[in-house]
Amino acid sequence: MDSLVNVEFQYLYRDAGNFKNFGSVIFANRGGIDVASVEEAIRSAIFENQFDAASLKVPELFFKEFPYDPELDHPLHEFAGLIATDGRVTDAHRRDIADIPSQIGRIIWDDPLKPLGGSLHQS
Repeated sequence: MDSLVNVEFQYLYRDAGNFKNFGSVIFANRGGIDVASVEEAIRSAIFENQFDAASLKVPELFFKEFPYDPELDHPLHEFAGLIATDGRVTDAHRRDIADIPSQIGRIIWDDPLKPLGGSLHQS
């Protein structure tokens, strides 16, 4: 059995000034699911690699030095990828990576021409 049993979910927040804050959460991989196949499932479940961290229940990566400003910033985070790891699970909810594609949800803006001025909805 491979010693890399868990999966690190890597993501980032990019603010209106294009400053980036990176983070990750390690999920269990109890079923030994192939990392590439679950990454493909996540990418097909979201639009343009964007998701709402609060809805997925992973830490939001907004900058502490520059408070979130809804007039300038947006609430979306970017999915960067998955890697196999031997690190211990850090997900506060102790979830399995196989459950994440169904939990990540597709983002829908109520005004597709003005994403920063529109409202955010999950489907």
